[in-house]
Amino acid sequence: MSRLALFAASAAFLATSGVTAGNSADPTNSAERPDATDLVALRQAGMRMMVSTLAAVGRGAEDETALLKRTGFAIGGLQRFAQALPSLYGAETATVAGTRALPEVWSDKESFEARAAEFKSAVDTLGAAAAADDRAAFTQALESTKGACKACHDSFRAE
Repeated sequence: MSRLALFAASAAFLATSGVTAGNSADPTNSAERPDATDLVALRQAGMRMMVSTLAAVGRGAEDETALLKRTGFAIGGLQRFAQALPSLYGAETATVAGTRALPEVWSDKESFEARAAEFKSAVDTLGAAAAADDRAAFTQALESTKGACKACHDSFRAE
């Protein structure tokens, strides 16, 4: 299995692991929702997979003869993760040790959710460029996606 396929499969698994927005589980039922420590572990693992997937997608696009459409599965995993991302920052995760999330994630939830929405939009644009096999748009969307990550980290992550 190629690295891209492996990263994509991992990202897709995480993104569909039951904490996505709109899942069928009842989030008020504590027996169905992961505890705060598990949510933090999920978001940290997801972030690592997201970085790896973006890097692999970017490397794959460096080949001028490669079809960008082949990145669709991996980008689909990123899109699902981007949709789920805000739900991984529930209030119960604010006091979990071992995270670099700043208190502003919860105290300025509106700004945090706006940054998350910017990331989701950038990933959606990346997916559309890949589907269209538009290399120029894809390159620009990849940079916008990375920029959205950085913008959120600059405001909401401790170094």
